[in-house]
Amino acid sequence: MEEGWRTNPEKYRGSLWDYYEDRFLEIRGTKTRYWSEGGEGEPLVLIHGYMGSVEEWAWNIPALKKKYRVLALDLPGFGLADKPDVEYDYEYFAAFVSDFMENLGIRQAHIMGHSMGGAIAINLALLHPEKVRSLILVAPAFGRKYPFAMHLASTPVLGEMLMRPPASPAKVAASFRYLTYEPINYAEVTVERNYQFQHSPGYSRACLKFLRNYFTTFGFTARGEKLLGGYYENISRISMPVFLAWGPQDGVVGFESSRDLRALLPHAEFWSPDPYGHCPNFEYPEEFNERALNFLGRS
Repeated sequence: MEEGWRTNPEKYRGSLWDYYEDRFLEIRGTKTRYWSEGGEGEPLVLIHGYMGSVEEWAWNIPALKKKYRVLALDLPGFGLADKPDVEYDYEYFAAFVSDFMENLGIRQAHIMGHSMGGAIAINLALLHPEKVRSLILVAPAFGRKYPFAMHLASTPVLGEMLMRPPASPAKVAASFRYLTYEPINYAEVTVERNYQFQHSPGYSRACLKFLRNYFTTFGFTARGEKLLGGYYENISRISMPVFLAWGPQDGVVGFESSRDLRALLPHAEFWSPDPYGHCPNFEYPEEFNERALNFLGRS
């Protein structure tokens, strides 16, 4: 793909990048938004990352839907989903995705998760392996190295200050810069939507509750330590096909953690594009889509 997409992404809307009809579904009293594209083919469920939404898959669905029934959902607390006062942890999110699949009559699906969504996908595979045909993990939240800002946000009072809704869409765009290795000129519609999401009631509370379940100012909570220990003990039980994409310049989840995860999943296919940051799925979407489809076709 020509390099110009980085500076003029709107040019590619309708071909590589597109938005879709917002659908809504209520799961155990919590309403979520989802996109459903590609009526034929095996189901492929997409799980976004922390502070994300279905929009982060807009670069990928146009290619994926040609061969798969693609379903992308907003997790509770994010996007246009409800933001209930609940326990925002990986078990809750994995159970929600499982219930989402059941509500749509999906017995088994390929699961693709980015960042926090990757960790949710891992938890889903451990809790309900019968529901997961294959896993695509895109820079999954795993290991011990994260930005210090995430630790600071777990601190009482300071966290509330850091998680205040952005003052303008320009502030949203500026906050996106750490996600990619090279700056991307995000389309106005992407920035505006994220700005609206962050101003919705309950959004900041959900973000903080999740962080405080696992992070402390300078380390991790007992729950966070237990989660990581459980990964080292149990992830090797995952036997379905796995594709792992992780950029060496990832500024969100330390790339060195990929070595530990690969040791636990020796059968996983590993793609480490260089240079890439935290979001291979939309930093260079054409190559990511091609590799993902190649993997899915063999799974």
